[in-house]
Amino acid sequence: MFLIRHFGWNVINLEKSVEFYEKLGLQLIYRQDEEWGKYYPTMRIAKMKDPNGSILEFIELKREHFRKYKYSYESHICFTVDDLDHTEKELTKIGIGFVVSPRLSPDKSVKVGFCLDPNGYRVELVEVL
Repeated sequence: MFLIRHFGWNVINLEKSVEFYEKLGLQLIYRQDEEWGKYYPTMRIAKMKDPNGSILEFIELKREHFRKYKYSYESHICFTVDDLDHTEKELTKIGIGFVVSPRLSPDKSVKVGFCLDPNGYRVELVEVL
């Protein structure tokens, strides 16, 4: 089963984005600098929740040469799955390959993997540990 976990997109200025959405009533629930290795830019992340529990994830890329992707590189939808390793195997069987194989998040609270939809948008799949 796939359940929508959050929507994420790039922002130019994380602080201004958080401040703006706080004015609209969203609450900051998570903030962290991430280092995802040589194939991904260093980024700053903020997650905000609305009163209904919907989550928006804002991503500010820090390396200048990735700034050109600010509107698309990390824009994505994220689904929660029960067993990410099993999900990867089942999706691979039907022709959906992963561009990032499942791995632990820096804080080891979730396992994360990515595949692409037919339009090239990133689909993040998360297993809560």
